[in-house]
Amino acid sequence: MKHIFISYSTPDKELALRLHADLSMNSQNIRLDQPDMQLGDDAIDYMNDALKEAAVVVILYSKHS
Repeated sequence: MKHIFISYSTPDKELALRLHADLSMNSQNIRLDQPDMQLGDDAIDYMNDALKEAAVVVILYSKHS
């Protein structure tokens, strides 16, 4: 299923979570590691799959990136 993938640096986590919440309110399918990953998931596999399947990738670029 196509989705919007949000990529961010850990210091920008709060902003990423707010963006996730705002876009989700508009019935968008959003993938973000924090709410979507399960204990034991491989982070690299998760990100590779999310990027391959994404319709849109949003990169939060900041001084932390």
